[in-house]
Amino acid sequence: MAEHFNVALLPLDENLECACVDFAQANFAAQASEYLLGSLALPHVTLCQFEFEGGRDQVHSVWVALKNLQSMRIHLNFRYMYIKAGAAIHEGKYWIGLAVEPNERLSALQKTVYEKLHDLKIEGKTLPQSYFPHLTMARCDNDKPPRLASLPPNEIWMTDYFFSVSLGISDENGVYRERLYSALG
Repeated sequence: MAEHFNVALLPLDENLECACVDFAQANFAAQASEYLLGSLALPHVTLCQFEFEGGRDQVHSVWVALKNLQSMRIHLNFRYMYIKAGAAIHEGKYWIGLAVEPNERLSALQKTVYEKLHDLKIEGKTLPQSYFPHLTMARCDNDKPPRLASLPPNEIWMTDYFFSVSLGISDENGVYRERLYSALG
């Protein structure tokens, strides 16, 4: 049986990580459905999700194929909060998160990851032509409208944050559950 994995960017700033988790927990804990940043969902910006038959034991081969990207650091900044209606398996849900300011380096990195997976005969689920860089906070049911008890800290909008490439275990909803490989350790 195939397992879900995610090549993603993880924040190098612990303060950003904590601010995102705190914001998500404070605002969406009562509304969330199977996705809420916290101990079981790590803050990340997806580059490419995929399923892999070889499981954890053989996914190291994917990390080796990404060797040239492993030490890469990329700075990102956030533009706005988004609320996006779910489609397909997410029908009846909506997603809330922070949209990342698109930039050429990020787009090129995402396309490179997608192509590397393709070279390994792995079908990436995150297509370059429809890539929307974002950091998901929560997935909620449609019958629970979003209500914000607080806003994200102002620093989130005014700071460039550094991220690094990682490979981790995910699920069908895109929850980044566990970091397997990264330059972080």
